[in-house]
Amino acid sequence: MALRDVTVKIKPDTAGVNVLTIDGGGIKGAIPLPFLQILQDRIGLQIPVQDYFDVGFGTSSGGLIILALFINGWPVDDCANVFESFARRAFKPRWISHIPIVSRIPILSHILWFLVSYWADGLYPAHNLEGALKGVFGNDMSILDYSYATAIGAKVGIPVTTVLGTDPCLFTNYNGAGPRPQDCGTLKPELAT
Repeated sequence: MALRDVTVKIKPDTAGVNVLTIDGGGIKGAIPLPFLQILQDRIGLQIPVQDYFDVGFGTSSGGLIILALFINGWPVDDCANVFESFARRAFKPRWISHIPIVSRIPILSHILWFLVSYWADGLYPAHNLEGALKGVFGNDMSILDYSYATAIGAKVGIPVTTVLGTDPCLFTNYNGAGPRPQDCGTLKPELAT
């Protein structure tokens, strides 16, 4: 490797940590994207907005945006273009919402939605989310692989949980230092929401 291929990011001691967090909201999760585009336009440099952040965390659809920005390295406008079709596929309601009598009685609809979500361990079918994720990120990509976040020195985290086992987990592109609790296991992505 030649020295010209090496990028060194120097942060002054007086500089703070810049954190981008994006909350979820299902298909409404795309709302932060125009704000990020405005921020990037106001800064006025030809640098992707995610380059200004040291840490990116997001939940639900916000987590998907964080992954697209930091792991894939997509510009904000690409995220916005892909997000709507992705969200429609990933956050497609369960079959219960398509039963005519259920949709006509709001209280019954909410009760059945809650019960099915609890027993099925999630608001949306896992295969919908998994298929949409594979469509955007591919079959072989891992959050621990070398990515755009690695290149810019950013740390990325996605908090997840399941409905039945409510212990929180954190998917990151970095490994924490120090000993891990003995009861800390591995959670396969298809079991998380």
